[in-house]
Amino acid sequence: RACNGEPPDVLLCTHTGIPWTRRVDGTLIVNVGAVGRPANDGRAESWYALVDVHHGRAEATLVPLAYDVAAQAAAMRAAGLPEPFVETIETGWWTTCLEVVPPPERARGRYHLYRERLPTGFAVEGAGWADAGEPEDDGLPVVTLFGSPLFPPRLWIYSNFHCNLACDYCVVASSPAARKRSLGFDRFAALVDEAVAENFSELYVTGGEPFVEPDMVDMLAYASERLPTVCLTNAMLLRGGRRGRELARLAGRENLVLQSSIDGSHASTHDAWRGRGSFAKAMNGIAYARELGLGLRVAMTETPANRGEGAELGRLLAGLGVQGDDFAVRPLVARGSAAGVEEGIQVSEAVMVPELTVTADGLHWHPVGGDIGASPDFVVAQGGRVPLSEGKRLITQRFLELRQADGTLPEAFHCAV
Repeated sequence: RACNGEPPDVLLCTHTGIPWTRRVDGTLIVNVGAVGRPANDGRAESWYALVDVHHGRAEATLVPLAYDVAAQAAAMRAAGLPEPFVETIETGWWTTCLEVVPPPERARGRYHLYRERLPTGFAVEGAGWADAGEPEDDGLPVVTLFGSPLFPPRLWIYSNFHCNLACDYCVVASSPAARKRSLGFDRFAALVDEAVAENFSELYVTGGEPFVEPDMVDMLAYASERLPTVCLTNAMLLRGGRRGRELARLAGRENLVLQSSIDGSHASTHDAWRGRGSFAKAMNGIAYARELGLGLRVAMTETPANRGEGAELGRLLAGLGVQGDDFAVRPLVARGSAAGVEEGIQVSEAVMVPELTVTADGLHWHPVGGDIGASPDFVVAQGGRVPLSEGKRLITQRFLELRQADGTLPEAFHCAV
């Protein structure tokens, strides 16, 4: 009908990616994607819309049209058509028009970013922060977010939250009195298997103090047989007794690294944050792990008290075989127990490269925000059984929404060396 100042019954549009229909103020809006081209969602179908009138009301049905993708692409190449058009047919994505797709649909697809947007130079000289390798160059101008430097294939698992220490700057507020939230061996093993299936390339186990868990040696044995594994520990429970004997079972494992924290070159500096006697016990544990032939890394959290002790601590650790990139200095983060510390840096999902983190409470953007109480803003999904595949999708969607908001790219902050 003629509009005459009234809204039309049907509004048809094309060339905006995903096919959809929506009724707005009485007008049926129909987007069929792009006639003769895939819908920019990774599927091979092209779409058309069948519009009809039922009982005086316009209705539309979106119909997929399947075709021989390989044959069409070959014919296009033979005819000398531009390669971006051929790529679209082969991949189901408009590789020259990716950002037209809304974040929810884009996150479900195969490609998320233009290759030229990938940053370089995240590593800070002398800090020991390592970036994910560059995605394989397959000749396409687009890449998948997961596996890139902007979403490394690194999975973090919080085995528990209770700890033998109560450090003043713990980002997840662990202590002997903290709610345990232990995963247990069966759930841990299932996560490791899932991580392998989802193409994670390395695993980081943290807490709490992982070695207060009775099955931790079994967990690390299981994990390190399947993925390169790093366990973050205060190293105070490694030597002596049952734990020391059990740890010997892991001796010489090439796929396993223990990372500890030493926060100053003097016991007084370290103990001021971590508790009296903790420096001596930690150094003793590091020495024992070295005796067992285990890989070792050490991080120092920089505070006003230890700011000038990094070089001296580096020399001290070199005597234990920890040197070069295996020693790093990281900043104090104002989260958890350190939420009110003036010297701590402020972090958020908007400025941090995501590293998918699993706890008993759910999935989180980054291990810095692994405590649901201290960092509710870092929660990606609540619940103890959310699939990692869903976590990857949710993080990708949130990443794209954040980038769409202001056009910036986040920076990498690695809790591990």
